[in-house]
Amino acid sequence: VAYLVFFAIIFLFFLLNNILFIPLGSIFGIHPRDFSLMSIIQIMMSWSVHGNWQHLIGNVSILIFLMFIPYFFEKHPNKIILSLIFLSGLLTWILGSSNSVHIGASGLIFSIFGYSFSSLLINKKFIYLIPVSLLSYFYYQVIIKGLIPQENILFLLF
Repeated sequence: VAYLVFFAIIFLFFLLNNILFIPLGSIFGIHPRDFSLMSIIQIMMSWSVHGNWQHLIGNVSILIFLMFIPYFFEKHPNKIILSLIFLSGLLTWILGSSNSVHIGASGLIFSIFGYSFSSLLINKKFIYLIPVSLLSYFYYQVIIKGLIPQENILFLLF
C-alpha cells in the first residue's frame, strides 16, 4: 500500500503543479542552507515535485523498479525508504547550490542504488547483484547515448 501511495503523491503533486499551476516546487523544493522549520518539510518532500513530463517520467520509470528492491528484499522497507528520503534530502540541503531550489527524486534514486550496492558488498546480500547490475548497465547507456553522443564520434557498446 505504501508503495502505491508514494507514486500517487508524485502524480498528484505533478498535476497540482502543472495543471492547476500551484507552485509546489518553490514550496516543497529544497532551499539549501535555509534555516527554517519549512526546511525539514522540504527535505522530506522534495522527491515528490517534478518540473515537467520528461523529469517525471525519467524519475518514476527508474523508481518503479528501484522501490521494489527494499519492498521485496527487506523486512522494514518503509523505514529504509523514509531514511533514504531524509538522508538524500539532507545532503542536498547541505551540498546543494545556494540561491536555487532542488526538486525531484534523483537523490532518492541514487540513495536506493547506493543502499543496494552497499548491501551487496557489506552484508553479502547477493540477491542485490541483479538489480545493481541492471541499474549499472542502464546508467551506462544513459551516459553513452544521452550525454556524450556527438557527431563524428563512434562509441562501441558492449
